[in-house]
Amino acid sequence: MRALVLDRYGGADAFRVADVPVPEPGAGEVRVRVHAASINSWDWEIARGQLFARMESPFRPARAVLGGDIAGTVDAVGTGVTRFASDDAVFGDVTSQRWGGFAEYALARADTLQRKPDHLDFVTASTLPQAGALALEAVFKHRLGLGSDVLVIGGGGGVGSFAIQLAKLRGARVTAIDSAQKSAVMEAAGADIVFDRDNTDVRRQPARYDLVIDPVARHGLWSSLALLKPGGCYAVIGGRVGALVQTGLLGSLIAPRFGKTAGLVFWRQNDAGEMAELVERIRAGRLKPMIERVYPLEDGVAAFRHFASGRALGKLVIAPHTD
Repeated sequence: MRALVLDRYGGADAFRVADVPVPEPGAGEVRVRVHAASINSWDWEIARGQLFARMESPFRPARAVLGGDIAGTVDAVGTGVTRFASDDAVFGDVTSQRWGGFAEYALARADTLQRKPDHLDFVTASTLPQAGALALEAVFKHRLGLGSDVLVIGGGGGVGSFAIQLAKLRGARVTAIDSAQKSAVMEAAGADIVFDRDNTDVRRQPARYDLVIDPVARHGLWSSLALLKPGGCYAVIGGRVGALVQTGLLGSLIAPRFGKTAGLVFWRQNDAGEMAELVERIRAGRLKPMIERVYPLEDGVAAFRHFASGRALGKLVIAPHTD
């Protein structure tokens, strides 16, 4: 089978498309014919060889084929699997196993997959397990109500564009900031106010927020807490290692002294309740993943180059099979 292979740390050009063996499902596993696999920041952090990746495997990637969020059809089932049969349409996050979504076939534990409803296409389904769920977790970090003020940093990305929509569904006024070329995406997601990050420092603006959602944390905890109203919450999803460590270690100690809260949004793999909520809101037309482009597997390197540029609008998806 064809796969997007990562042999070394280094970024987009460390990937190559190559032939690799088709995996065989073991006990409790299914093999999925992958129709779509979305790119997440986690894939990119591993490709670059960031600290968390090197803690697991210092010198070369621990796995040759990345891709955690997949959608496709069951191709084969291992012993003991009764939940799924061949040709069942499924989606889910396979990062707790071997990853492997950027390939024509991937293995998954049967208990980590969800059935794909007919109204949900494969590309849309592949964007939900990480980006959609993390955004949902972040929005639930604070009790929002009608008229609550929310700031989404990096609002033009995959997680950010989900977060804007989910906060609006809870009645919030949403301010979003990202590069100017992503303004249209943030507006389409429903942001009430859009800032160009290159020309605006939100920390110097007078507005303060009930909830700040930050998928791309770059600043220290102190300046981020200053963005909050009394009782507000700073929810960090991703970003620089220093910002993550500072928020994770000190957020629960420092923020309460100012009547605020701060913490990391933790990934919860394939939470059935969260997936059902996201799927239902899509079915009802109240939520729409912002997808810039779907790349064939053979263009996987180009997809990562675009992701690396920081200019990607919402989600990018790789499609090993398009039939």
